[in-house]
Amino acid sequence: KGDLFESAQARLDSMHSIVFGPETPADGSNNWVIGSDKSNSGNALLANDPHLGLSNPAIWYYVEMDSKQGDGDLHAAGASVPAVPWVVVGHNENLALGVTTARMDLTDLYVETLNEEGDAVMFNGQEVPIETKEFTFEVYNGESVTETFEYVPHHGPIISKDVENQRAVSLRWSLHQPGDDIGFLYDLMESSNVDEAMSAVEKVGAINQSFVFIDTDDNIGWYPHSEVPSRPWASSETPNWLPVPGDGSAEWDGYLSNDQLPKLKNPAGGYIATANNDFDGSFADGDPTNESHPVWQASAAYGARHARISNEIEKTDEHTLETINELQADTKMLHAEQIVPEVISVADNNSGELSDREGNVLTALKDWDYTCPTGLNGDNPTDSAKANGDVAAESIGCSAFHVMVVQLTDAVFQDELAELDDSIHWARLQVPLRDIFV
Repeated sequence: KGDLFESAQARLDSMHSIVFGPETPADGSNNWVIGSDKSNSGNALLANDPHLGLSNPAIWYYVEMDSKQGDGDLHAAGASVPAVPWVVVGHNENLALGVTTARMDLTDLYVETLNEEGDAVMFNGQEVPIETKEFTFEVYNGESVTETFEYVPHHGPIISKDVENQRAVSLRWSLHQPGDDIGFLYDLMESSNVDEAMSAVEKVGAINQSFVFIDTDDNIGWYPHSEVPSRPWASSETPNWLPVPGDGSAEWDGYLSNDQLPKLKNPAGGYIATANNDFDGSFADGDPTNESHPVWQASAAYGARHARISNEIEKTDEHTLETINELQADTKMLHAEQIVPEVISVADNNSGELSDREGNVLTALKDWDYTCPTGLNGDNPTDSAKANGDVAAESIGCSAFHVMVVQLTDAVFQDELAELDDSIHWARLQVPLRDIFV
């Protein structure tokens, strides 16, 4: 099946979202809301950084919508994206919202068994004909291109096919069903409080975002609503994060109800933070299918960013716009703080075997306090002078770590991964690397 999956992965990698930008191994999105009890002013606060890559033209553009100057009742401002006629991230006069990727599991890859002719799949013991559709694409300054696409009727488009070996891979996605993933924004922009906003996002089917809210009554809320498939078969034997059989044994049983999805309003801790993280610790044992609730997510970010945000928010009950701006610009590397001391200890115990260059790296790591400044006095990388003192030491230590951690990951896991796909990115191995060192 190797070539089949490699072909499918290559096709998926070539079709990134125009709206949400290209995928990268890096994570970075975050948002958080702080309640009145942890705010210096007594008012709720919201911070958001969707952290998408830079593009030209830009994905985001600023917009203010004010119908109150006429006969309407809408006044909202913030950022939107092309082809969306509403504010996506921003506020009206009573409510503010932020978004970041929730990583909810809205798709399944099905391994289909083909008949000998390759024009049907086997499903529940019967042949189901593959459907075909033609699409014509107009090409700027060129001739139109017509292509034929194949679909498994009960699953979705075929993204890889091997007729000789009677195998194919199809993709089923929540967004293949009709939904209102645009219209909900109108209801959201008209919402006057957190409760109304949380009701508005219940229309969302596949945007896959962690929505956070505050309102002028100082309520805070979080609701990562999407149409999450119900997978009664999900288990350690048939995990939801791997391709599943297309023979009928791993079908969706509708979608989870709103009562089965996670949400929070005014939690006792006084804040809510998200950073593409595991919602509730479901991944702590490596298996999100063995919880008391249905499977929500297919994967989660490493967790260090969420931990850093939470730790800093919990340090004080006097948060201001200044403190949350500082936190958004924070460069502390909790991951490095967890593993570098052990690296230093091992290197010290083998100091006689280190070359001069390796000794310089060890010194840089010892002098490092786990922050990552640019190392420049200024914002322009071309004209700014190099920093000195502690700033320079931090920049050097950060650089040394980021070069080292790739090599360290390879050294630790290369024997286990030698027979697997060598395209596994080192960033995806940082959780087991941390678990080895902590």
